[in-house]
Amino acid sequence: MPTLAGIEFVRGDIGDRELVRATLVNYRVTAVTHFAGKIQVAESVAKPGLYFEHNVVRTLALLDVARDHVGTFVFSSTAVVYGMPECFAGRRVERGLAG
Repeated sequence: MPTLAGIEFVRGDIGDRELVRATLVNYRVTAVTHFAGKIQVAESVAKPGLYFEHNVVRTLALLDVARDHVGTFVFSSTAVVYGMPECFAGRRVERGLAG
């Protein structure tokens, strides 16, 4: 595994239960922050099965393994879930300009 300033990167898939379990145990992980969801709305409409597999099935696999090995689990979603806000940080959001 490549290292950067003493940090090791583990390449894998959150649906790979054995890899996730080994990583949590071997590195004594105490918390997981999950950012691995797919987010493209148009693609999700065109390929709902792919999005179900990635965003539901694989997240459940990660949760299942993490339940036995970590004390903290943070699931991060995108603003796509909540729609476009009218204002952000006190400023009005112009429609069509947000990326």
